[in-house]
Amino acid sequence: MEYYREPISKRPIQKKLRRVSAYAVVMTVVAVVSVTLLILVSLAYRSALKTVEEQGLELSEVTGENKSMSEDVRELRESNDILTESNEKLAEDVDFYSGIMDENQLRVEIIRLFEEQNSTYNVLKKIYPDKLVLLDSGKFNFFEINRDLNPCEYVREYFTYDEDSGEMTYTPDGEVKSVKGIDISKYNGEINWEKVASSGVKYAYIRAGVRGYVSGEIVKDDTFEKNMKEAGEAGLDLGVYIFSQAADVKEAEEEADFVLECIEGKDISCPVVIDIEKIDNPDTEPRTLQLTQEQRTDIAIAFCERIRDAGYTPMIYGNLYTFLRLLDMQRLEEYDKWFADYISDEDRTPYFAYKFKVWQYASDGKCPGISDGCDVNIAFY
Repeated sequence: MEYYREPISKRPIQKKLRRVSAYAVVMTVVAVVSVTLLILVSLAYRSALKTVEEQGLELSEVTGENKSMSEDVRELRESNDILTESNEKLAEDVDFYSGIMDENQLRVEIIRLFEEQNSTYNVLKKIYPDKLVLLDSGKFNFFEINRDLNPCEYVREYFTYDEDSGEMTYTPDGEVKSVKGIDISKYNGEINWEKVASSGVKYAYIRAGVRGYVSGEIVKDDTFEKNMKEAGEAGLDLGVYIFSQAADVKEAEEEADFVLECIEGKDISCPVVIDIEKIDNPDTEPRTLQLTQEQRTDIAIAFCERIRDAGYTPMIYGNLYTFLRLLDMQRLEEYDKWFADYISDEDRTPYFAYKFKVWQYASDGKCPGISDGCDVNIAFY
């Protein structure tokens, strides 16, 4: 039997051909776009690669420059270290040779001082200006200057000593800033106070009494009343002192009360003084020999406070040994000091580092109205 075949229609075939053609066009466009994108990507990649290479080159150059700078810094540091070592060595050499020069200069200065007939003590005082040199029992003692204490501000060049009159003055910038005075006791004998006053003496410290350094007994000076009366009538300003040998605070207050009783009713315009000194007697041991510096300072303070409470100005008398050995200066800053240091042909200025108000510059000074020598002083204002 013969199968039946339907006649083929042209319209479906044309439709398929149109579809294939459209597909081909689309694929062609896609291919073109793809190729274009590929080309663009390739170009971008090459550009990026070039940029990276350029940056890498720049980075390499920068790294090289940094490396070169680091080497320069290292070389500079090495040079600086070498220079520092050289400077340190140079400083050591300067110190060494300066030391030699200083030592040689010091030797020359010492020789010069001795050639000028200076004593060993005076030479030591001059070559150790940063210390206080104390000559005690034939031995030299060196004390560091306490910079916390009120310093002596008097200028050496302003002290003037008159050989003929035996008068010392302190004259800064041409203006006299000192007042002459004396201190006396029964050992000065009969005194013509009118002549004393006429000679330029303005004040007198008169001894009220003394405590025995063995007996401990307080004894009034035999000439106290007479000297106080006549010196006052001559117009002198008056102060008093007691030679202390108090063994404790109680005895210091006893000495103060004794002095206050002596001056009761009298015109006292100068300070009331406690005299503290070392007793040099090889045959008899003083009752105060074993006192410590602290105990002696307590004694001085007790006396001064008793005097101040009574309305008078207290003051402490002593020499270099007193203020360096016997007393603690740091505890006595608030009290005036009367410093004893006698002039010589070698030196006519006070040798003390700390503040004081009165300077006793001679024990055999000249004074009209007193036949023998007496203690002479200048007070500063």
